[in-house]
Amino acid sequence: MHCLRSRPDYRVERGREAAGGAGRTDHTSNLSAQPSVSSTSIVSARLQLTMLVSTCLRWLGPKRRASTITPTVFDDEGVTSKQALERTITPSNGSEGDALSADPREDTRNTEDMLKQYANTSWAGLRLLLGVLKESSDGLTPLKAAAGGLVALIDIYDRTKSNVADVEAMAERLDRLMQILAKRLKEDETTASALMAKPYVKTLLERLDIVHDMRKHGRFRRMAESTKDQEALRDISNTLAHELQQLQLEIGLSTEKETHVILQELVLHNLGRAKSAAYTAAISGIPRRSCTPGTRDAVLSEILTWALDASASAPPVYWISGLAGQGKTTIAHTICERLENEAQNVSVVSFFCSRQFDSAQEALLVSTIAFELAQCSASYASELLKALQADHNLGDQKLHVQMSKLSVAPWTRSADRREGLYPTVIVVDALDENEAGKAFVELILAASRERWLPGLRILITSRPEPDIVHLCKPIHGRAVCHLNKVPRRLMHGDILRYLEDELPEHRGQRYLVDVANASNGLFIYASTIVRSVKSTYRRRTKTEQESALQQLASRDSASKFLGDGRTTVLDGLYDTILDDAFRDLHPSERAVREHVLLTFICANEPIPLYLLGFLSDRGTELARVVVEALHAVLYLDENSDLRWYHATFQDYIEKIYAPLVHAVRVRIYRWCQTVLAELVRLDDENIG
Repeated sequence: MHCLRSRPDYRVERGREAAGGAGRTDHTSNLSAQPSVSSTSIVSARLQLTMLVSTCLRWLGPKRRASTITPTVFDDEGVTSKQALERTITPSNGSEGDALSADPREDTRNTEDMLKQYANTSWAGLRLLLGVLKESSDGLTPLKAAAGGLVALIDIYDRTKSNVADVEAMAERLDRLMQILAKRLKEDETTASALMAKPYVKTLLERLDIVHDMRKHGRFRRMAESTKDQEALRDISNTLAHELQQLQLEIGLSTEKETHVILQELVLHNLGRAKSAAYTAAISGIPRRSCTPGTRDAVLSEILTWALDASASAPPVYWISGLAGQGKTTIAHTICERLENEAQNVSVVSFFCSRQFDSAQEALLVSTIAFELAQCSASYASELLKALQADHNLGDQKLHVQMSKLSVAPWTRSADRREGLYPTVIVVDALDENEAGKAFVELILAASRERWLPGLRILITSRPEPDIVHLCKPIHGRAVCHLNKVPRRLMHGDILRYLEDELPEHRGQRYLVDVANASNGLFIYASTIVRSVKSTYRRRTKTEQESALQQLASRDSASKFLGDGRTTVLDGLYDTILDDAFRDLHPSERAVREHVLLTFICANEPIPLYLLGFLSDRGTELARVVVEALHAVLYLDENSDLRWYHATFQDYIEKIYAPLVHAVRVRIYRWCQTVLAELVRLDDENIG
């Protein structure tokens, strides 16, 4: 095996090219030189480049601050977003508009067609509302006639594809309000019909007609990511959201539902939430799975017993500590799943952190947990509602403020209303991958010591990082599980059972036992080997799989010292994967591929292949070749963005190329700034 760390001089020589980009061409000229990249791709790239610049600024520190460049996006006719917006608002006398019927009855007849068109849309609220309107009586005719305006607004959001947080939040809010309104209409259509003459309903219908006209006149192409256009879209959306809220609220108040239940839906959904945090979240390429049946039984039984213990003497916090790859996330997932399926009276809130997704953000940690907790505890939700009504900006405050006012105080004030109920379980996985992991642990433990969290059971998992280890020392011994202290024979048996489950055609073979031994207690080692031999990119026969398993099991990785901070058992496996991926290549070819890999790792953001091709200056085709060769550790998600399977691979690459990482990141930063500046210059020339 040709281990990279055994040839430091060779690696540094190749790394200098990676850091300096020797032989690269002018980046801005490549924007028009590569026909495989569409204009739409470049528009998307601008947004991702801006995100990369922000990330680079965090790496490089406060001394590298630069002025922010706001990209301008053109529509299909070369018109800026501001011009396009002005044209959409201005009435048109063209034949295109005249050809379309202005009769609102036509819109009513088209409700069924719109329902068919949007049957598979991701906008669940729109889909539900159109369905309800289709089945409603004539009393809702005005709202039926205005449904085209809702469709037009959704069309704008779908075309915008904005990555701006508040615009995305507004889109979600509108869809949520449409979903709530649909439920209200279905529950009490009579009341809704009587409200059609209300002033706010008239305002709503007028606004929807304006949006519908914008779409009918065909002026709209694509909203730009500029501040002015976002404000225009935000203003009209805020008005519509306000009137939708008024309508659904008044319908709801006229029913027998309690007021605070209705208000919870309206206020709480404005809290920031991490979309990837729930244990059931659809995270393409990273399958969050439960333990293989028959594995981890002792650990799972101990944790479940603790979670279901309603006595006051039960420790409120349970800590699972384990090295990278020892299966902490899988255990946490299993706990969530089993509680959901087997303990019907126990509510479960989950937050799974990952440095690759939004669940790594400090700002979303407490607010997401608070929102999910409110969904399963009406008593807590009513107190949380009061806190948000008193200060609607709580979700934007610092972590300790959110913890105090969004979590601890509302929970404590409502505790007496939950007396005698089963505990509510909160599972927070991989806290070391969240920006505020250490601070969160400190605050949670402080609150539990003061007995401010009665009725809560909080399960946290993390690597044994020194700060977290120090904080968790006071946790009662029966509420701590150190996975690296689990007897090796038990770990070996569980890993072998997992391998036999994933590779049933090799069950009972000696080499599978050898792979379990080589894994040295790390499930990530075994799962990486499984991905390697079962690759969709490189199909292997059973005999070829057997040969690969034997080779991987016989490598010297099993003898490496585990967890000394410098060399781990995974390093040997990753060495093998890299060497196998780049085997038989000329040194210069291997250097180029490693340059592409290092560029992706240093970007520290999920990016599409074409952008990696630009950043590395090696093109999309070579970037794809590298990804396919490293299929055991890298993958493309459902959006075709490149990601790694496990954080240990990023750690490994940054470790073996440590002297070069800073230089590569500086180069990425400068590249992004140069390209963004050139794109803005070209925009200005086109406008002129």
